[in-house]
Amino acid sequence: MQKRLPDDPEVKSVFADVWELVGEINMKEDEVFSVDDVPHVVDFKSGFGSNEKGNTLRLIGVGRAYRLWNPATQLFLLVRQTDNNNYLEVLKRSNLWQVHCGEEAYKKIDELTGANINDLRKEIVNFQEDLSENFFRDIDGQLADLRSYLDW
Repeated sequence: MQKRLPDDPEVKSVFADVWELVGEINMKEDEVFSVDDVPHVVDFKSGFGSNEKGNTLRLIGVGRAYRLWNPATQLFLLVRQTDNNNYLEVLKRSNLWQVHCGEEAYKKIDELTGANINDLRKEIVNFQEDLSENFFRDIDGQLADLRSYLDW
């Protein structure tokens, strides 16, 4: 049985506003959890390059939708790379998302989860020592800068 909206103009107006903000965006993939009854949403990104305008607009729309749902919602954008472009600055200036990059992103994961992922990452991940010289020569020959994906 499909639920129907109440026949209340105010409810319909709020629903229309949310629909306009979110549209067809799939929010099911977002990591959502509660801490002391406060919703927390975490979105993970590898980095922000030149093709991130659509993603930036999506994050602003989704952030606004979460805030309409519950104004207390804490929004976190955790970005692996530290070298990003202006689209990430747009998100920072939106004051919707708490943006953390590189080492700060891993520290935020530690804070939110109580895990010590940051130290574990430093102990385990060392691509310079674990991958062969041939591998590094191969990725250097690519058009895209693939070495940035090895910076954890």
